[in-house]
Amino acid sequence: MAMAADDMYEDEVDLRTPLLQLGDDVPNFSCETTQGFVTLHDTIQGKWVMIFTMPKNLDPISVSALAAVAKLKEEFDARNVSVYGLGVDSKMNHKVWVSDTYELQEERVNFPIIVDDKAQISKAFGLVRPNETDFMHALVPCMLCVVIDPDLKMQYMAHYPMSTGHNYKEVLRVIDSLQLTREHPVCTPANWMVGEDIFIKAEVSLNEASERFVKGFLEIRNWFRLTAVPD
Repeated sequence: MAMAADDMYEDEVDLRTPLLQLGDDVPNFSCETTQGFVTLHDTIQGKWVMIFTMPKNLDPISVSALAAVAKLKEEFDARNVSVYGLGVDSKMNHKVWVSDTYELQEERVNFPIIVDDKAQISKAFGLVRPNETDFMHALVPCMLCVVIDPDLKMQYMAHYPMSTGHNYKEVLRVIDSLQLTREHPVCTPANWMVGEDIFIKAEVSLNEASERFVKGFLEIRNWFRLTAVPD
């Protein structure tokens, strides 16, 4: 049963350390959005989820983030990724924010923005400093982007300073890598792009590699083996 955002983690949470790490199960929550009420785990159901946070609505970088993600929405859809923004403000102010984004960036926000007006979900993501009575003054000044896999596990977390917007094409690149490496025992090099060669994981034996990678592979060391992306 999903918890209401107001009830999440009340009293039992130690906020002195980040609450979620890579590989952790992401807790369920229910919340209002600009497009209706959602429950996270019900939303996932075999899909991937990308959530990006914006501490301030009336902020040029936040507006540019909404526009950038809206422009790439079809790319996320093609990868079976549901997209959510998250803002620490009211639903009414979020809708004004959406309107401003269209006026300033000429992009319609075509995805939901989570209403986290009491910062309860932000707390779960470690974005509220501990032992502060006024959560608005306790918000960590950063923008967070996370990717959650169909097994409800945290697979990507990127904290950016408030002065620097995320590169959402890079988030797509990471998702391409996550989805590929979920299906095959491989890993992707630095600066890798779809279609380029990849590494076979070191723990894969020579016999298994020969059976699995029918396109062949180049072995320079027993832990450094390049192959083409499997079909």
